[in-house]
Amino acid sequence: AVVSTQSTGELVENEREKHELQNQNIIKSTKDWQQKYLDLEKEFRIALYLENSRYEKLHSSQTKLAGYMSQARDELKRMRGEDSRKGGVIDKLKRSVGEQSEMIDRMRKCKDEVM
Repeated sequence: AVVSTQSTGELVENEREKHELQNQNIIKSTKDWQQKYLDLEKEFRIALYLENSRYEKLHSSQTKLAGYMSQARDELKRMRGEDSRKGGVIDKLKRSVGEQSEMIDRMRKCKDEVM
């Protein structure tokens, strides 16, 4: 048998101190991990807030652009209608000018025949 210079009480006390140190290390490690988790959660919440802000701005811009596009389509439709009406007026004027030219030519012929 090996003769120990330490008494049983001293051995128990040494083991208790080792376990206490292990427990303190575990508690410290747990607190460190909890803090890291809280920091990560905070960072995630900030990222969500910023992303939500960015989304709201983009959505607002998209809504405004959709309104502008609708107005532009309406204006284009109106202008095409005006162009169509103006084209009709121009065609009538061309026919009228042609008819007046023919009438002037006939009047000149009549005048020449009279003279």
